[in-house]
Amino acid sequence: MIVPMVLRSEAIGAITFVSEEPGRYGEDDLEMAQRLAQKASLAIENARLFRRERQARAAIERAADRMARLQALTSDLATALTSEAVAQVVIDHSSRAVGATTAGIWALDTDHRYARLLRAWSYTPEEIERFAVIDLQGPAPVAVAMRRRTPIFLESVNADRDRDPETADRASQELARVETSSSYACLPLFVGDEAIGALAFALRGDHVLDGDERAFLTVAAGHCAQSLYARASTRPSAARAPRWRSCTSWSMRSAGPARSSRCTSWR
Repeated sequence: MIVPMVLRSEAIGAITFVSEEPGRYGEDDLEMAQRLAQKASLAIENARLFRRERQARAAIERAADRMARLQALTSDLATALTSEAVAQVVIDHSSRAVGATTAGIWALDTDHRYARLLRAWSYTPEEIERFAVIDLQGPAPVAVAMRRRTPIFLESVNADRDRDPETADRASQELARVETSSSYACLPLFVGDEAIGALAFALRGDHVLDGDERAFLTVAAGHCAQSLYARASTRPSAARAPRWRSCTSWSMRSAGPARSSRCTSWR
């Protein structure tokens, strides 16, 4: 005996009753089965409503959290007086938002041929030296993102090697401590149509950026680009060209610098 589960004139399933005894089911059994199917349909509908409610609540909470993070980012950027401070604010907020394991910001050099490391988080001294200057004509993800003028989001080096082998292979070489199972993101920094730098993040192997996280990083990159440009524009004309000085890599988990390692920085 098979009884349909119907909800608002639409069949959403069926219940099957099986017996080895021929003619086992009668009218009373059919009526009971129909009542059971009706109750099962209502239970399924209630479960669906509950799931949709939870999803809607989660979406609202994510939106509220994202808005709070963006408000905190813009508030801290308003008090960042130098390009170095801007870079620290952006990496601090963005890395916390997506759970990054390493992060870096590169700024376009004056000759437009290289991107120089402006600020780094959780980089070793060797990594800072290794990634201090990136050739924009090379295959590094930072260079590719700036040339393509579009963000690069790769789920992992292994997963994306077939789709974009050059970028995937170079990611493990050009981003600090990116393993073959890691996911990562590179976002160009734009002012108008001009790329002035890039943001790069490496994430733990089991973390794939979702749509909300990608949207947050994209907005953060926009705020970063505008803030860097504004800090450069407010300097006296004789000093507007980027100039390079030493800085330190820092940790968000401590009040002071994480290491005494040095890198170049654009003010």
